Amino acid sequence: MYFKNSRPKRGSGVMIAPNKALTAAHCLRNVETNEWAESVVVYPAYAGGHAPYGGATGWTYHVLSSFKNDLATGEYGYTRNKVENDIAVITLSRSLPDVGFLSVTNQVAMNQKVQVVGYPSDKGEYMYAASGPVLESSDRLLRYQIDTYGGNSGGPVLDANNRIVAINIASPKEGVNTADYLQRYGRNSARRINQEALALIDYAKNNRNSAKGISKVIATFRLYHPGLKYHLYTTDANEKNVLAGQGWNDEGVAWRTDTQGKPVYRLYHAGIKKHVYTTDSNEKNVLARSGWKYEGITWYSSGTKPVYRLYQPDLKVHLYTMDTNEKNVLSTRGWKYEGVAWNVE
Repeated sequence: MYFKNSRPKRGSGVMIAPNKALTAAHCLRNVETNEWAESVVVYPAYAGGHAPYGGATGWTYHVLSSFKNDLATGEYGYTRNKVENDIAVITLSRSLPDVGFLSVTNQVAMNQKVQVVGYPSDKGEYMYAASGPVLESSDRLLRYQIDTYGGNSGGPVLDANNRIVAINIASPKEGVNTADYLQRYGRNSARRINQEALALIDYAKNNRNSAKGISKVIATFRLYHPGLKYHLYTTDANEKNVLAGQGWNDEGVAWRTDTQGKPVYRLYHAGIKKHVYTTDSNEKNVLARSGWKYEGITWYSSGTKPVYRLYQPDLKVHLYTMDTNEKNVLSTRGWKYEGVAWNVE
């Protein structure tokens, strides 16, 4: 997992379709900082530096909205609510047809033997499995006394038929680490495959947008053309890749948004070869009558983090940034600050 301005992090997951990986939501969003991973690279059957099937990058995440929205309230840390909703699906940029994938089931019983599979960090870069009985079961959680370690998060919990019954996570930090609890269950927990998890997986497999307690979170990419001296923003990875081969510098993920909220419109002016983005339908309509081509809704304003809009009158270009320092510096260098354009995750 790649987070901005930090070293890559490692976790586990399991393929559930040729281009879908099931994992823990906390692998994709840092519960201490509210930051989403910019991207995730999945390496099936990785072993000691060898990736027999290569890797595939994922930018689109499906999560339970209650996991995401809990963070929006300012509740930092791995709270009980986050534990109970700690499951996610990554959509990869390409299919891996030579890789097998596993099915899921919501059928699991007390004392049933299960197997936890993943990449514990104390074992280097190798996959390990450990097994034991289910000691506690509820609608959303399983608990067991099976050896796991950092890095196991997101790995599958399998039944005797290699069906996924849960995703290995961790235990909440508050109110559970008593001597009695640790003696009985240790810190081993899993997010069970229940009806809402099955719905999440169905939404992801069918690439559905956010609805009914499920959020599809997508990346917006930022590119810069030194000749045109302006930035372009797109959620289309194919457009990003094509432009990156035509003189545009790929500057990475600018921000993430939900696929529901207030629409952000994109318009293009062929004369000046520039785009503008706005949530203001009146501005959109006025520009569409003034030589600008309306290109549709490009993403949605959602979340609590502001994106700032600035304008450079000499270059006749807008810039959009989450970076307060970039906004402040540009405001002293001929750019006019126009306020908050929209919010992001």
